[in-house]
Amino acid sequence: MTEYANGQQLIDAPADVIHTRPWRGRDGREVTFVYLELPEVRRVSLTTLAKRLGRGARKNLHKNGIVRDEVFAEKSNLVWLAGSRSKSLSAVA
Repeated sequence: MTEYANGQQLIDAPADVIHTRPWRGRDGREVTFVYLELPEVRRVSLTTLAKRLGRGARKNLHKNGIVRDEVFAEKSNLVWLAGSRSKSLSAVA
């Protein structure tokens, strides 16, 4: 999620992890760089996506990390898939 100064919140489509690289800084801190492959779909506002997903979605969308609720994850993926299909179909027409 990206939050802008004007309060607008946009959410990216789910991405695939293609590589992780551990790294240790000079001060000994360990971090991991995560390389992602993002699908070519436009970001969607938090409000719009929450309405499409239904009740309780806003709370789940604010959480960080792995989505452990399988039903919510599947529903979220279907919403993004439907959005990318309609975009690609309109580009063909």
